[in-house]
Amino acid sequence: MELLEYLLNQPPSVSVILGTALFAGLFFLTRAASSLSRLVFASILIEIAVVTLHYSSLFMDILIIKDVVFQAVNFAMFLLWLAHFADRSTFRVTPTPLNGAVFVFFWLGILGAFAAPRPFWYYAAEWAVRFAAAVLFFYLIVTFLDTRRRWDIALHTYVAMVPITSIYAILQMQGLGAERWGQVLKDATFGNKDFFASFLTYTTPVALCLGVGARRAAGAAGYGLMALLGLYNIWVGETRGAWLGMMVFFVLLAWFECRFGRLREWVAGRRKLLVGVGLAALLAVFLSLAVMSAHRRATLQSIFQVREGTNIIRVYMWWGAARMLWDNPWFGQGLGTSYVTFPFFRPDRYRRVGMAPSTDYVHSEPMQFLCEQGILGFSGWMALLVVFLTMAYRRLQRMEDVADRYALFGLAGGFAGAVIHDSLNVNLRYTTSMLAFWGSMGLAARLVIGFEPEIRKQTMQEIRRRAEAVTAAGHALRHFVIVPAALAAFAFMVYCQFRVLQGNWLFKKAMLGGNRAIASIPLGTKALQSNPYCPPGAYALANAYNSAQDSAAAIVAYRTTMRLAPNYSHVHHNNAVNFMNLHLATNQMKYLYEAGLEYEATAAMNNDLEPRTNAVRLYRVFMRNDARALHHNQFKYWLSLEDAHFSHSLFWRGWSWGYGKYPDLIHYQYLFAAYLQSGETALQDYWIHRAEFVQKNGRPVEDVRYTIKMAAGFMPQRLDILQPILGGLAGMAEPETDLLYLIRILESLRPEHLPPSLCQGIGDKLAQASKNRVDSPLLDYAMGVLAHRMGARDASAMFFTLAREKAGDRYGRIMRGIGKYD
Repeated sequence: MELLEYLLNQPPSVSVILGTALFAGLFFLTRAASSLSRLVFASILIEIAVVTLHYSSLFMDILIIKDVVFQAVNFAMFLLWLAHFADRSTFRVTPTPLNGAVFVFFWLGILGAFAAPRPFWYYAAEWAVRFAAAVLFFYLIVTFLDTRRRWDIALHTYVAMVPITSIYAILQMQGLGAERWGQVLKDATFGNKDFFASFLTYTTPVALCLGVGARRAAGAAGYGLMALLGLYNIWVGETRGAWLGMMVFFVLLAWFECRFGRLREWVAGRRKLLVGVGLAALLAVFLSLAVMSAHRRATLQSIFQVREGTNIIRVYMWWGAARMLWDNPWFGQGLGTSYVTFPFFRPDRYRRVGMAPSTDYVHSEPMQFLCEQGILGFSGWMALLVVFLTMAYRRLQRMEDVADRYALFGLAGGFAGAVIHDSLNVNLRYTTSMLAFWGSMGLAARLVIGFEPEIRKQTMQEIRRRAEAVTAAGHALRHFVIVPAALAAFAFMVYCQFRVLQGNWLFKKAMLGGNRAIASIPLGTKALQSNPYCPPGAYALANAYNSAQDSAAAIVAYRTTMRLAPNYSHVHHNNAVNFMNLHLATNQMKYLYEAGLEYEATAAMNNDLEPRTNAVRLYRVFMRNDARALHHNQFKYWLSLEDAHFSHSLFWRGWSWGYGKYPDLIHYQYLFAAYLQSGETALQDYWIHRAEFVQKNGRPVEDVRYTIKMAAGFMPQRLDILQPILGGLAGMAEPETDLLYLIRILESLRPEHLPPSLCQGIGDKLAQASKNRVDSPLLDYAMGVLAHRMGARDASAMFFTLAREKAGDRYGRIMRGIGKYD
């Protein structure tokens, strides 16, 4: 790592020259086909180990070296292989049943990259490169693990990663990890426990099946210990998708044992014993559920619901993905672009279920393929899975060797279980799971098609004879076309990888104490220049300008972030605040209008209460635009009504769950603040603002009455609003109707919401408005209610008596209400 850090401090030309020299040296060493074969075999083993085990806190993305190694090694080996293009016995694609499906899947991915929206070409290109590296890894395995010895070594290297990573995860749980992250981890070298669980879901079944199918007891014990370590980490990691994937695998394992496994042979003549073993297994399952901790039992039960937790978040993400598919059904939004196109299709009020504003992938590989590559890309992916599993099943039917049968099923069965896990998560978008996906498929495909016999080491005479078999045109093609092109391609790849690594490294250096805040703006600017397509880095740099109160620079930096990743919806809010600061500092209206546009954009991308409230405040207080404020206010009302059932459901579920566990008042206050308060506040604000609007803008009298009635019901505690709206009724534009409304509102208000001072003011306004104009029993009734609320019992009785004397049959129903004051 010291050498890497030294190179990152140098100009890119140094790494390009060294990388080109290294490639030229490798080309010289692999002129012989056997040398190339040995080098590729060694690179596959190194790649499996490095991609699985390496991580470093030297970079902002601690897993970035995995991506670099996975891409660089596969492309370098392919270019060296391509240098033997003229030698048809060396440069040939090994025929497998998967070739057609892999070819179609890859080119549909490239087509999906071309279909990506033009502003997001970088993400499409990045993912096209990742797909190409994955396909090359598959073909390198199938082509160069051509002997049984090599295949066995690769398989054992692959499976050996299970105990190594599992033991390290156990050490992490005990606080003995190599890196100090400030928290207890159980994600081994994967940076995330879901990625760890995904890798274990691919590899643990292989170890388990190798143990069951082992020819010797020592081998069975060793593989069994590996599988036990893997299963333990899957269990304590509590990744529900991995639990579900392993359930699927064990169901498949039971089918395999009954159809192809040793259980089928052992059962012959022992059916009663088999029934007993089955009953004992069921009993063990029920007992384990009974003694399982309440926490893990709740985790297990939560797999099969879509109402809360991350399950409801996934439903919302898949809803957004379905919108993306509907927008472009055949080709999708473009390969690798869900990260930046998802915000335009995100469901309203996504934050209410806990979805972060920077949510990128849709956390389901089938939905990911559908929304990014459309029906065509999804069909290619499904065809690849079907062809692979069909190929494995047909080979199992004809395979004689028991150990090979178990090895093939372990690879295919674990693959099927892991795909179930990945259908509920985003693991295939990360390098370790990508390596496991294509590695399992490549190892299984090589086992299916069989192996070539071991070839003894070639002599120099044989090497020369083989070289002489290549024509002069072939030599010219190799030395003057392929080699220069390969050198240029490798140099370009080194340059790109260096820029990405250097930018990531500089961003980590610029971070303050491991936080996501830039401590050095010049260093952050240099990092962004090195890798201009890093949304987290651009966002951190913009926040640094924001913290430094440099509003103009912060606005430019935030807009750069939005061009890279529109899913950072809070950027619009930050820009609006900065424009408001500029307006207050310069008193220029253009900044105020810019702030309005940013608030509008925030509300459009995140149709929720908070963004709408900010827009209402801007238009009402600063721009005096009541109509636009009412527009956003109406959205708040609709959102609150739409959300009422969902919020009350969460409230009462939380109440029933916590009943008797917490003090009632504290529990109620917490649940109310978490689920109901924002909606109730939004409704109150809506009626307050609407009441002000209808009074200020001369709306029809029916609209005014209705608004006043609803406003009084929703926010009676707001005297500053209640007094003018009740005073408006006391003006008696239409005496009979207005008095009826006023009486109903006065009687519905609680005593603490109608203080004597307010009653006195309304009474004075009624008396003044009715002077020489109104002589109705309803007026006396209203005055009696006001006097009663003020505690003036004698005056109240006098007004009620006058109301009875004036009332005839026409007011009988209303006059009967006077009886409750007697």
